[in-house]
Amino acid sequence: MKIYFVTDSDNFYGQKHFPWESLDIQKIITKLQLLYEVEHVSFSQIVNTDINIENSIVIYTSSQQKEYKEYIEDVLIYLSQKGNRLIPSLSTFKSHENKGYQELHKKLLKIPSIPAHYFGHHKEMNNIDIVFPAVLKALDGFGSGSVSLVDSKKSIIKTTTKKDCFFDKSLLGKIRTVIATPIKKYILNKEIINFNSKDYFDFFKRYIIQEFKENLDYDYKVLVFYDKYYVLKRYTNKGDFRASGSGNFAFEKIENSLLDYTRQVFDKFNEPMMGFDICYDGVDYNLIEFQGTHFGPYTLTHSDGYYEKENNEWVFVNAKSNLEDEVSNALYSYLNN
Repeated sequence: MKIYFVTDSDNFYGQKHFPWESLDIQKIITKLQLLYEVEHVSFSQIVNTDINIENSIVIYTSSQQKEYKEYIEDVLIYLSQKGNRLIPSLSTFKSHENKGYQELHKKLLKIPSIPAHYFGHHKEMNNIDIVFPAVLKALDGFGSGSVSLVDSKKSIIKTTTKKDCFFDKSLLGKIRTVIATPIKKYILNKEIINFNSKDYFDFFKRYIIQEFKENLDYDYKVLVFYDKYYVLKRYTNKGDFRASGSGNFAFEKIENSLLDYTRQVFDKFNEPMMGFDICYDGVDYNLIEFQGTHFGPYTLTHSDGYYEKENNEWVFVNAKSNLEDEVSNALYSYLNN
């Protein structure tokens, strides 16, 4: 089976330390060529030339640029309809920068998680009992910047209807849709005008409401590159419940039970590499969030080693890792097995 390695027109395959930094794609392609014939193409070539990709393996990455990510999604849906195998899967791609779909993906895979609600509009909270305080999450964002603690439904509505900038760029469009177009129809066709649009055109955001777990002083970031597990312990700062983005990080010896849990979760996804945010409440581990493409590699690049299972025992291997090598090895091992 042939592999198509797909990037944007600038040969971007993310990410390194920053979202705009690409990995060395030639190193990855060279490794994969030990197993398969590999052709490097761009998303634009797939759309705008006569390239026909069918019944093949397609390796790609996501984007932090919202418009381009949606462009990639269009291409991936098209490719999936032509019998191609996508790596990562379409569901894992959809979960990138989309915490709402992550909740649905976790349900599909039957992964125990902190109870959460996913709302498309604040009016959908009317018949849902929410225990406060609760954790409010925007769908995108990283480093805990889009996560906050709320104490009422009123606070949720205020946050999720607040515009990101003062000037509403869609205002002229709303005026045209709600007022100008109906008036024009009335003048030309004498149609009855219904101005009762209520809140149909009001600004709102989708969001997640997650159960608040008290007294969690830390969580774990675990990166898995096929059979290598890199673990970072992230502590909260005083007065803040969020560990992600705290900057209060440590590479410490961890319990085998965390690795066992992570391995069980990783196996459910059937991906070559993943990133997990995991918490422990003293009884159970819970998956908070996950990333399967275009995730930050800090936990790998700053670790002095990784965990792997040998003879049914977890061992720590003291060795610095190179990101491109581990991405290449993870893809190679995944395809080879």
